[in-house]
Amino acid sequence: MKTSTAIIIAGFLVFLGITIYSLSNIFYIDSSTGLIVNKMTGEVKEPKTQETEIDWGEIFPWARDEETNVAENNTTLHIDKGDFSKVTISGHSIDTSNPYYRVITCTVTNNDTIKHLLTVKAVFYDKNSVPILTEESFMISVAPGGIESVTLTTFDNVENIYSYELMLVQSESDGVIRWSDE
Repeated sequence: MKTSTAIIIAGFLVFLGITIYSLSNIFYIDSSTGLIVNKMTGEVKEPKTQETEIDWGEIFPWARDEETNVAENNTTLHIDKGDFSKVTISGHSIDTSNPYYRVITCTVTNNDTIKHLLTVKAVFYDKNSVPILTEESFMISVAPGGIESVTLTTFDNVENIYSYELMLVQSESDGVIRWSDE
């Protein structure tokens, strides 16, 4: 008797769930007309839209005049990229102890006056000095006068790697936003 009661209750709950689901999904948007259609009655309605004018100048003062980036107080916005040539790789080594992968560790030094965002790119060469593989590190941030450690690991084609070269790649979002008077 308990089993049949449990089955009846479970069936009722499933029926109730299907009913609620079908009633909650009675509207759809017709892709050809963009109108809202009620599946049960066939009634068609215009979608309600609320257009709000956003004053981007209140949120971002430099957005007031897109042509010149001049705000109301006659200051100009510019991005100071600093001197990326002052960011250097000050030391590196490769671990070849494992035959299945190679690990390069290097140190990046920022001798500039601003923080820099960058990645370290390694180009691996075969015995004929032909590039066979490239790897790139995660994005790192190096503070002014700071030193950061970077590790690159490669698992591909390690048996053919005879040499490598490291390069610094400046991020497109690198730089500091500054205001200046005109």
